[in-house]
Amino acid sequence: MRNLTFIATPDIVNQSSRFRRAFMSKTAVWSVAIKECSTLEEAQTVLEQKDHAFVVAPAFRSLLFETASAKGASSKLSLGADLRYRGGSNTITLSQLGRSVIDCLEETFIPLYGAKVVIFGSGSAALDMAYECSRAGVDLVTILDEDKLRAQENLDTFLEIFAKNRMSILDTDQARTGHLSATRAYEHTNFSYGSFNALKSIHEADICISFASTHEILPDYSKALRSSQIVCDPWGRSDALMLQALENGCDLVPSEQIMDYWGTACANLLIEFGNAQTAL
Repeated sequence: MRNLTFIATPDIVNQSSRFRRAFMSKTAVWSVAIKECSTLEEAQTVLEQKDHAFVVAPAFRSLLFETASAKGASSKLSLGADLRYRGGSNTITLSQLGRSVIDCLEETFIPLYGAKVVIFGSGSAALDMAYECSRAGVDLVTILDEDKLRAQENLDTFLEIFAKNRMSILDTDQARTGHLSATRAYEHTNFSYGSFNALKSIHEADICISFASTHEILPDYSKALRSSQIVCDPWGRSDALMLQALENGCDLVPSEQIMDYWGTACANLLIEFGNAQTAL
């Protein structure tokens, strides 16, 4: 039996339980434990255990990245990760949630090529989402934050790393409709930034995705949202936004749906990693 531990913060315990159900529905050879941590020190202690894999809440993405030896492409760009697999000498740390959001949106609706996307939050998880949007062929990604300057600084750092690494990123998704190589994605997608009060950007977006934390209070977007929009809340921390979207007739993608996709994707990935390790 292989062991995966989900290191959760108190605000996403329900989401971690949903992830566990989806994960365990795909495999009988992995067990999933949920460890609730409130501090980086607590999370670090859990990471020092000998489990085969770890999944982490957004608050611990940087910790997982900083303690990693081998890092996936999107993790290098966003300076964070949400999944680690240990397979003997083969240990890899990467991000999977952003890609799962793309999979969910495209399978539920249509390919995202040419869309305009607004992302609330400018931390590691939000930047990973921005990268996955660009690989999906999105025309415009706008990063919004409480602090406009912070959004600018985080986006500038992300784009600088993207520019340096785009030629070396393995292109695995080009066969998917509208998806681009990393080099083409960097050249195709326009990136912008702003504050949470950038109502014009929100009104013009096709898709709004919230990675805002629990302590970040989003403004009232009732007059900015349109019925033709898709609004997604991967971590279930933007209830007011989802209610406003519902009242405006938007298509909603709740955290439960994202957790189902993410849990399934992680299970499939870890099964694949495990099979590769067994073959060696």
